[in-house]
Amino acid sequence: MQEVAVNNRLVAKRYARALFEIAVDYPVSSQALDGVLYDIGRMSQLNQDPTIAGYLANPTISLNDKNQRLSDILGQSHPLLLKLVGQLIAKNKLDLLADISEEYQRLIDTHRGIARARVLSAVPLDEEAQLMLSQRLSRLVGKQVVLDPTIDPKLIGGLVVRISDKLLDGSTRASLSSLRWRLTS
Repeated sequence: MQEVAVNNRLVAKRYARALFEIAVDYPVSSQALDGVLYDIGRMSQLNQDPTIAGYLANPTISLNDKNQRLSDILGQSHPLLLKLVGQLIAKNKLDLLADISEEYQRLIDTHRGIARARVLSAVPLDEEAQLMLSQRLSRLVGKQVVLDPTIDPKLIGGLVVRISDKLLDGSTRASLSSLRWRLTS
């Protein structure tokens, strides 16, 4: 089962990479990048609806009918997304849409020099604290940092920040554990 998930993730990365490369070369590429990102997010949410997902997975319904139904639901969508969704429906791989969306976002962030940081704190951070933290992290990683703050009541105090594969643990719990280790060694 885990092997299937890894394989699906790799396939989703390939689709996202192809979509990204086409969108970058598209006339007015920044609008194409953002338009596809917005539309793929909407489509990914739609695919979570069991009724719509069931309809799209039904092999007795023609590909044209499925595409027409999607066009009706989504309304005006970027043509690149509509082509991608058509291919995913035809190959019965629409379940990859959430992974494709996530990878596509990562590719856009890399292209624009943006790093996303997940920030755990014991209490909510006000706007000023978020701005200061974002600026400090930006200097540290050399990219613009966008914060995704989350409250973790298990933290006593301080912050835990994850930026891609880096973990910065400035929590009180980590400080106490470090102190305990130094005292017992």
